[in-house]
Amino acid sequence: MMKKPIFLCLLASLFLLSACNGTPEKVDRPKAEVEEWWNEPGNLQVRGYKAVFVGSAPFLGNTTAARNTSLRDGQEKVASFLKVEIRSLAEDWDKQTGDLMKKSSISSLVNNESFRQTFIKQCVSGSLALKYKKVGDVQYCMVGLKSTKFLQDFSNNVQERFTTMLLTDALKGQARDRLKEMVAKEEKKLSEAAKLVMNPNKKLEKAK
Repeated sequence: MMKKPIFLCLLASLFLLSACNGTPEKVDRPKAEVEEWWNEPGNLQVRGYKAVFVGSAPFLGNTTAARNTSLRDGQEKVASFLKVEIRSLAEDWDKQTGDLMKKSSISSLVNNESFRQTFIKQCVSGSLALKYKKVGDVQYCMVGLKSTKFLQDFSNNVQERFTTMLLTDALKGQARDRLKEMVAKEEKKLSEAAKLVMNPNKKLEKAK
């Protein structure tokens, strides 16, 4: 007859113990990598990079060949993107230094095919294969151009043409200072606009 009261007391004790402990605390889990980055169209907008695009190539059994082809495809996308970005950056440069430049010197620079091709080639050659992913019979490559590389190449190319662009050589120092300021602002703008970050293990995460 004593077994039932003892059993009920035991259940009551367990219930009280559970109530005292409360609900278990939430444990912060590490952020998961952005899913299926290889399916993302356009610029991925990764912090520290001017452009990040995904190239692809059919996998025909040779990993090295497929990776090289997907890298080149990604670089071609970066090059196409830069053709528009050059004009945008040149317009900002015109606003910053228009009073120091000869008339139409900026538009002449932007429309100069030799300048555009040289600049884009420099940027693309400095772009990097950040990640590879093989899905089925397709090889993907994430290709990134660092913002510092892009802006430095632009700055160098513009400064090489100061002699033909500036009203007088005496304005070179002032023009360099404004160019340096513009580059710093552009890099800050790119960082703030970034939607993703890449951690030390090269995993993509949402930017905070």
